[in-house]
Amino acid sequence: MHITFIKSFHPEHTDLSSFRKDSAMPVITIYSNTPDYPNKFIGRLWVVHKGIHQMTRTAVITDSYKEMIKAIPTDMTLMPTHPKDKQEHPEIVETWYYPV
Repeated sequence: MHITFIKSFHPEHTDLSSFRKDSAMPVITIYSNTPDYPNKFIGRLWVVHKGIHQMTRTAVITDSYKEMIKAIPTDMTLMPTHPKDKQEHPEIVETWYYPV
């Protein structure tokens, strides 16, 4: 899958509200040190609609966690990571979503 890297998930770089209009929930999952991007943080945009999680082609890449957090809109909420997810996918740092 071809990935389009953007500077941030803020409105000036991408329109997350378009997903919300379609009753879909945009979700950003932060990954660290993945095999394809070692020593980097990747924020991947997912869309959840009717219980189906679909990864989009949109992502942000940064050198640090602090930079990644700055790329996430302040009105998003941190979702607790399930221990099973951390065991199966240790590269997941955390996930952010818009509260419904």
